[in-house]
Amino acid sequence: MKGVSSPQKRWSVPVSARSRWVRTGVVMQAGALYSLTAAGCWCDAGNRCGPGGYDSTKILRLFEWTRRVRHAKWFALIGALDSARDDRFVIGQEHSYQPTRSGELLCFANDAWIAYFNNHGTVTLTIEVTPAR
Repeated sequence: MKGVSSPQKRWSVPVSARSRWVRTGVVMQAGALYSLTAAGCWCDAGNRCGPGGYDSTKILRLFEWTRRVRHAKWFALIGALDSARDDRFVIGQEHSYQPTRSGELLCFANDAWIAYFNNHGTVTLTIEVTPAR
């Protein structure tokens, strides 16, 4: 299902830790400014954290190269337009984003692609179009 644009200015979307891609249904418009805030807790096996993610333990440092967004913390909330690798960005707990192209916002918890089986929990992402000044 492709996301659809609407005159709505605010959305609240649950993002499951177990899903590799969560489709928000929100089509971001190029040039518009969006305020993204996330709250809640999710777990990566036994590591409980919020949408800002958590730092690597000594052992996990060996596996940082497997994270879908290598420079971001484990379990940081990540956004992307239409699942494009070049359009991935860290949302964390709060982020302002102005896309250079239009596309549906998809999200995921930053983890190794093969490790989503032991994830659980949900954070809530609020997406709001920032009014033009």
